[in-house]
Amino acid sequence: MSMIEGRDFAAASTIGARMRQEDDWGTHVNPPAQEESAQLLAAVADGMGGMPAGDRASRITLRTFMDSYLAIRQPARERLRHALAHANRELGITVEAEPEFNGMGCTLVAALFFHNRCEWLSVGDSFILRCRDDSIERINPLHIYANELDEQVRRGEINIETANDHPDRTALTSVVQGKVLEEVAQGELQLVAGDVVLLASDGILTLSYEEITTICLDQIEEGAGSIASTIIRQIEAKGRASQDNATVVVWCARTPKMRKRKLPNSPMSPV
Repeated sequence: MSMIEGRDFAAASTIGARMRQEDDWGTHVNPPAQEESAQLLAAVADGMGGMPAGDRASRITLRTFMDSYLAIRQPARERLRHALAHANRELGITVEAEPEFNGMGCTLVAALFFHNRCEWLSVGDSFILRCRDDSIERINPLHIYANELDEQVRRGEINIETANDHPDRTALTSVVQGKVLEEVAQGELQLVAGDVVLLASDGILTLSYEEITTICLDQIEEGAGSIASTIIRQIEAKGRASQDNATVVVWCARTPKMRKRKLPNSPMSPV
């Protein structure tokens, strides 16, 4: 665990039941920024399962993104976008030089944390979550075919059963792959003392939102390290035969004598 000015962060991951780890993550403490002093840049990449060299795709994307951010001199929002473009281009160059890796790609979520806000960016179906008080919310949209199916339901073109049962419902519609990025989500998130922000690959969905919220509330006094390790331990404890790689980077803003709060009984759904 590392700590900066009352805000601390940590990361943890598990290979799950897979043969290799296709997730990657990285952080830069006090990265350069033209705005008020930035405290932390964090990112998580998740290699596409079933495609060649998913682990390599996430590694190239993550490292190029982080290094490119440091070399670019623009405001935070544009800096993140250009760092993504550099990473996407580097992946394309790799595939062009080594055609056997054609099709490799990964998702990416990134956040640049300031004292009371963060600038974020995402491509694919990895997660940016914020736990505040007794609730949790997903901050970024997911780039999956379910969005189009649900829109077809809204237009009356298909029924909801067909949409929910579609075999490609969770298929990615945008991914870092060295090609044109079909969709990129970006925004700003306001933060207050007591907030917990998680950047995670979709392998954490072994846990429900309610379970993740409970961990954040129970462990916030101990800090980000305890939250991250508890999430991964509970995923592993489920013992699922098909458990995907799971990675989480946790940032939290603690206050003195942070009070543990009781979680309401209402269930929450992860999607």
